[in-house]
Amino acid sequence: MRLDDLDDAVSRLDLPTAAETAHPERSVVKTVRDAVETAIVDDEFVVDCIDHELDVIASGRVRRGLVPFHAVPQLGVRLAFGYWPPGTTPGPHEHTAWTVTAVCRNELRVDTYDRAESYRHQRLVPKHQFDAPQGRTGYIFEPAIHAPHNPSNAWSLSFHVTSPRDGERLEDADSCPPELEQPPATLDRRPHPYWEIVRRRQQLGTTHFLAVVLASTRLPSATAPLLDCSRLGASATRRLVARVCRGRLHEVAPTSPLVLRRTSPLVELRTRRVDGAVHLESATPSGIETEMIAGGFAGRLLEHAIASERIDLDLPRWGLDDDERDQFGDALEQTGLFVREDAWP
Repeated sequence: MRLDDLDDAVSRLDLPTAAETAHPERSVVKTVRDAVETAIVDDEFVVDCIDHELDVIASGRVRRGLVPFHAVPQLGVRLAFGYWPPGTTPGPHEHTAWTVTAVCRNELRVDTYDRAESYRHQRLVPKHQFDAPQGRTGYIFEPAIHAPHNPSNAWSLSFHVTSPRDGERLEDADSCPPELEQPPATLDRRPHPYWEIVRRRQQLGTTHFLAVVLASTRLPSATAPLLDCSRLGASATRRLVARVCRGRLHEVAPTSPLVLRRTSPLVELRTRRVDGAVHLESATPSGIETEMIAGGFAGRLLEHAIASERIDLDLPRWGLDDDERDQFGDALEQTGLFVREDAWP
């Protein structure tokens, strides 16, 4: 099954067009749920969707919530992936129109709340909690409040099909419980250079996870998106892709030499010694944050990287073996503050 097949299946249903304000019948949403349930267990479908998702990642947008990688023509129905590092949750939130959600990899746990009672008492009133293992597919038809989270120590991946009307303000929105109120928009709309760090960190994390998912399928069709992952990802992702795509090593982004440079010279960085360890700190929109802590020789390397804004970890002067180089380089890349000189984009 491919993404076009799901498009065709959804397009044949009696769903309102993107320009219409009507909502579909419950039976129609259930049919969408059934189609997604069939699609999501097909690795060919997952690989096809990831191929589209990598185009979104390459565009360089900072992810806030669900970012669609595709919309069904005419209907405006949005398709997106959700990423769940261990222990994470977006917190309680409300969907105002129909949605279908499936767990592609690993698991989620979902808390639901009684919407009517929550609005009446002005506090979230718990309703149910249920586990959503890999392959579980569910739907929301009427406005609903829930809070999914990843209870495991591994990343999870979810797949979302949402109405173009989801997120519209409802008539009773002014009386929503305080837990659902959105914080006021900041008055300072000037872009902060730290958002480039956030974007880079998101790109590295999601790209590596998608490479893991692609590698697990063992499908020939996964090779092309894996090669895209090697271009978009950090050194650890490149090494993973090199192991999987041995027959096409000439197309895999190189893993060495490992030369790192500052992602954004406009972000203020500093190091501070605390009890013999070196703390790497950065200036963020919300203040000074500790990004990395290193001791011993790694701490001195960290101080050198900050002072020079560039470091070649393959230089003989550092005396690093391959494992030491990879371990330190990976940690520095994962902060998002430093990027390979040959990174793309």
